[in-house]
Amino acid sequence: MSKHISNKFLLLYGSQTGQAKAIAEEIHGASQRHGLFAELHCLSLTDKKFCVEKEHCAVIVISTTGDGECPDQTQKFIRRIKKRNLPADSLSNLNYSLLALGDSNYNNFCNCGKSLDKRLKELGAKQFYQSGYADDAVGLETVVEPWIDGLWEALKNILNIQLPKTNIDTDVIPTQSEKNRIMPFTEKTLSSSVSENGIYVTKKGFYSKEKHIEIRSKEGLSNHAADSLAMKKEETDFVQEQSHEKSCSRHTSSFSVNILVQSTSSWKTTDLRVPNLPKPFLKVTFCPEENVDLNKLPIQNNCPLPGSCSSVLEAKILQARFLTNPDAVKTTLEMMLDIENSGISYQPGDSFGFICPNPDDEVQALLERLKVAAEADICCKLSQIDTSGSKSLSKVPHLPHRSTLRFILSMCCEIRAVPKKAFIRSLAEATSNEKEKLRLLELCSREGNVLYMQYIREPELCLLDLLMAFPSCKPSVEIVLEHLPRLQPRFYSVTSSPLLCPAQFTIAFNVVQFSKEGGRWQARQGVCTGYLQRISSHVQGFSNQPFSSLEESLKSMVLESSKWVKIYHRHNTRFHLPNDITVPLIMVGPGTGVAPFIGFLQHREQQKRNSPSHVKFGETWLFFGCRHKNKDFLYREELEHLQASNALTRLLISFSRDETESGEVENFKPRYVQDNIKANASSIVQLLEEKAVVYVCGDAKHMTKNVYETFILCYQMAKGCSEADAKEYIKTMQEEHRYLQDVWACR
Repeated sequence: MSKHISNKFLLLYGSQTGQAKAIAEEIHGASQRHGLFAELHCLSLTDKKFCVEKEHCAVIVISTTGDGECPDQTQKFIRRIKKRNLPADSLSNLNYSLLALGDSNYNNFCNCGKSLDKRLKELGAKQFYQSGYADDAVGLETVVEPWIDGLWEALKNILNIQLPKTNIDTDVIPTQSEKNRIMPFTEKTLSSSVSENGIYVTKKGFYSKEKHIEIRSKEGLSNHAADSLAMKKEETDFVQEQSHEKSCSRHTSSFSVNILVQSTSSWKTTDLRVPNLPKPFLKVTFCPEENVDLNKLPIQNNCPLPGSCSSVLEAKILQARFLTNPDAVKTTLEMMLDIENSGISYQPGDSFGFICPNPDDEVQALLERLKVAAEADICCKLSQIDTSGSKSLSKVPHLPHRSTLRFILSMCCEIRAVPKKAFIRSLAEATSNEKEKLRLLELCSREGNVLYMQYIREPELCLLDLLMAFPSCKPSVEIVLEHLPRLQPRFYSVTSSPLLCPAQFTIAFNVVQFSKEGGRWQARQGVCTGYLQRISSHVQGFSNQPFSSLEESLKSMVLESSKWVKIYHRHNTRFHLPNDITVPLIMVGPGTGVAPFIGFLQHREQQKRNSPSHVKFGETWLFFGCRHKNKDFLYREELEHLQASNALTRLLISFSRDETESGEVENFKPRYVQDNIKANASSIVQLLEEKAVVYVCGDAKHMTKNVYETFILCYQMAKGCSEADAKEYIKTMQEEHRYLQDVWACR
C-alpha cells in the first residue's frame, strides 16, 4: 500500500466563548505559511462538512465549560462518537492530535479534552502528536504557543511531505539552543513531571533541562527530587526578581504603571521572539450623508448562541433590593425580572445571560484616545481590504458591517478583554517612542512571558490601560476592531422557583470593584454588575446613608420607571433538582454561591405544599458562609422561613470575620463552610451512602477546591479508608452526576 501524500489536514474546533475558535483560526492561518492546507470546521458541522471516519489526519482544538463539560456546539459530535454500537476500529484510519483548553481552578481540568482523547483511542484512532493541555489559570499561551510550534514537524511526518525549513511563526529566528529548549507542554509537564528534552513549567515561569541535570548531578538526587528542587529554585529566583522590580517603584502610588512601561532588562529588539505581525484586513469608511437606525441592528449581530440558549429577548426589571448592609465589604443586589409572554420556562439551577453595554465613560475615552471621537456617531461601513490572510470580515461576525463606532465599541466589542500577544505586537508597531515600542515587544515575546503574565494578564489590563500607559502608541481604529473580541454576555443563576411565579425570576450578584492599581488607568466596576447597579439606583427611597438594621436594608425598592435589559435563557443540563424527591440534597454555597439554592428550596417548599402529607421528601442540608452575621448574611429572612417550613432540614452557617467583644476572631466557631462540613462528617457520609446529591456553587479558585478536598477527608475519616479510596469514591459520585458544581473563576 502506498504512503499517504497530501498537504491537507482537517482542523476542528469546539468553542464556548471563542477561545478555541480563535486558536484554530491561528493554526489555520499559520498552516498556509507552512505550505499546508487546513480544512477548518466547527465540530457542530459533523456529517455536514466532514466525516471523521473518512479522514486521514485531524487536529482538534476543544475547550471545557461548566463543571468539566464540553462546549454546547460540540454536543452532536460527542454524542455521535460515544454511541455504544460503534465498532472498536471505526476510527482506525484517523491520525489525530488534540489541544484541550481548561482552567486548573476547576476540579475537572480539561475534562472535555481528556474524555474525547480517550474515546478517540478506544475507536482505533492513532495519536500522531502529543496532546496539549492549556491552562487558563496560568495563561493559555504558556501551552498553546509551544504546542503549535511542534505541530508542524509532526504534521510533516504524518503527511509524509517536506515543509519549509525557515521559522515563520515568529519575527525573530531562535537559535538552535533555544529550539532544543522548546517543546509542547502537556499535562505531564504542567504537573511538574520530568521532561525528556524540554523546559519545565511552573505557574511563575520556566526552567530548563540543564538546570534539572545540574541539580541532580550535584546533589545525587532522583529525577523527582531534582525536579522539585529545581522548581523551588526557579520560584525563588522569580520572587527575588519581582522584589527587585517592585523596589524600583516603591515611591510610586501605583507600582505597575512605571514597571509596566519601563524595561529592567538589557534585551534588544533582535533578541526577542515575538508573534508575526498580523496582516490588516479591515477598512472603516465614514458615510456622514447616510443614516443608520441603531435600534434595528440585530443583537450581537446574530452571533450564534450556545445550543442550550434561547433567542435574545427583553425582560422588564420589576424590583431591586440590597442584600447587604452599606458597610459590608461587598455590595450584593437582587433583581426581579419579568419574562411574561416570552415563551421561556426555566428551572431552578438555570441561568440567564445578560447582554450589557460597555461603560459610556470608557467608550468615550477609547474614542478620544483613538482620535475618532468626532466620527463616533456617524454612519460607518466596514469592508475587507485583503483576502490573502487568515482573517476576514466573515470571521468576526460580531462586527456589524454598517453602524457607528460608538455602537460597535459599546455593544459589540469586549473592550475590557485582556489583549493577546498578537494584539500587543500590532500595538508595538503603532508606537513611535523606541523605548515604549521595545517594552511592548518584550511583553508579547516568548522571553517576556512572565512579564506578560504579571503585568498584563494577572491584573487583567485592557486596551485602554495600555494606551494610557504608552502615550506614543497610536493604533488605527481598524487595528483595534480587528483584535477586540466579541462582547460576552454575563450569566447569573436564578434564585427563584417557577412554581411561585413562572413569568418572573430573580438573580443576585456582587457588584465587582477594581481599584486604580496594577496598571489600571482608573478604578472601575464590573461591566455587567456595574451596569445593573446603575439601573437599580433609580429606586424609590434610595439612600446612601447606613441602615439602622439589616432588616431595613433588605426592604424591597420598586423602580420609579420601567427598565428593560436584553437577556437570554440558558438551560443547565445537570445542576438541577433530582427527579426523585426522596434523594437527600447537600448544598454548599458561601456568599452569592447560595443563589441557586434559594431557588432549589423555594421549589422544594412548593412541592411539599402541593403533595399529600404522607409523601416522603429527602433531607436538605445547606452550608452557607459569609464574613459578618449582621452585614452580609444573604437571604437571612428567607432561609429562616424555609427552615421553619421544613423545606430546609438543616442550615449550617459560618462567619469568617465576626469578632468577640475583645476584638478577636471567634476561632472556636466554624469560620468557613468546609469547617462545618468536617464537623458533620459522619452524618454527611451517611447521607452520601443514601445516594445524596452534592451541589457546590461559588468561587472556583479557592472555595470549591477546599470543599472538594474536605468531602474526600470526611469520607476517609468516617470510613477509615485510604485517601486514594476516598478520592475514588468522590470521583465516582462525579461520574454519576451526584457531585455537581456551578462555579466561576474570580481573576
